[in-house]
Amino acid sequence: MLLDILRRAAHPMALLAHRRAAREARHDGRGDLELQFYQACFGNDYLHAGYFDPIPDDPETISLASLKAAMQAYTDLVSRRVPDGARVLDVGCGTGGLIGQLRARGIEASGLTPSSAHACYVRERHGCEVIESPLEAIDLDRWRGRFDVLTSMESFHNVPLDRGVPVMRALLAPGGRWINIDYYRLKEQTRNRSGQLLLDYREAIARSGFTVVEEIDVSANAAPSMAFAHLLASRIGLPMLDFGIGRFFFKNPTLHYLLQDVAAKRRARINLGALDPAVLLAEKRYLLQVLAPH
Repeated sequence: MLLDILRRAAHPMALLAHRRAAREARHDGRGDLELQFYQACFGNDYLHAGYFDPIPDDPETISLASLKAAMQAYTDLVSRRVPDGARVLDVGCGTGGLIGQLRARGIEASGLTPSSAHACYVRERHGCEVIESPLEAIDLDRWRGRFDVLTSMESFHNVPLDRGVPVMRALLAPGGRWINIDYYRLKEQTRNRSGQLLLDYREAIARSGFTVVEEIDVSANAAPSMAFAHLLASRIGLPMLDFGIGRFFFKNPTLHYLLQDVAAKRRARINLGALDPAVLLAEKRYLLQVLAPH
């Protein structure tokens, strides 16, 4: 191992080239680890939670197969609300799972993503238009009023409301619809700060002239996804981490003596609260909405 390290260290120009390539990949999105991780785990093109119906009583009964089926059911909630013949833009399209499903029905579906990796993947897989831009920076001179349906699946909570909601309104053709499924915080101070405040979101859509024509609370149906992730992390992930650290220190008693306090503090900082389904149900709401401009 030491010889391999020394061999690579003897070529500083190769090291500099590697560092430069890594920086460029991070910058333009080609080095998208999320894309690789999800596809390795699930073998599909969905980057979102699942919709479980019926809701399992015990996360230990959830399998990868049932989770994948729930992810498909989640996508179906959106896709079956898209009428045939619509021009669709999937905002925050991820790896294009919804786009593929819509295009299989003959629907003209395109995507929007700020990720070069996602954009390249979706173009190659589905042969469709993918706008590579943050929503709030999209070229409205080109795309204003071009879409009958906008979809967003767990993507809008990353968008500034004061800039993003008016853009969604501008992209819609007359009589268009926005189908949005996402989670929202019920109060300012929560253990998991991810997501917009529900009150702020409702005020933003009202200011931009949207009316909610359909709303379904799917919090309980989405919570098993978190329960399964929490189970894997607590029953497999953390024990594997503890085993790896313990094995390393067993073989290196000097480092154990020197680093045991640091390792213990680092280990204590690991908090699985973000994956706790009880936190989701107590502090957030997962909503499916269909919105229409008025």
